[in-house]
Amino acid sequence: MLKRSVFFVLLLLINVGLMAQQTVSGVVRDQNGQPMTGVTVVVQGTSAGTLTGADGRYSLAVPAGGTALKFSFIGYNEQEVPIEGRSVIDITLEEALLGLDEVIVVGYGTLKKKLVTGATV
Repeated sequence: MLKRSVFFVLLLLINVGLMAQQTVSGVVRDQNGQPMTGVTVVVQGTSAGTLTGADGRYSLAVPAGGTALKFSFIGYNEQEVPIEGRSVIDITLEEALLGLDEVIVVGYGTLKKKLVTGATV
């Protein structure tokens, strides 16, 4: 009887653990409809995240309590998309109004060109 009870409790815990996570996948495209490689996809408020592949596709396990995905890429506007129980989320990122020639990527972030001193190319 004890073995049966332990087995039932373990089975219940496994089912609860599986229900606590869902997988969301999709494709990220630019304004021209082309797939985007290397877009960062993060579950808002967590450290769970991934990058899009060469075909713009991503797949991400969303932990319990995850309500939105945040998509970001240099030169494009960051977007937050609510999950709302969906398993497929395809989005189109829009280019940022700030020109890339005014942004310099450094090892620890980005700076406006006018704030950087020294030689830059």
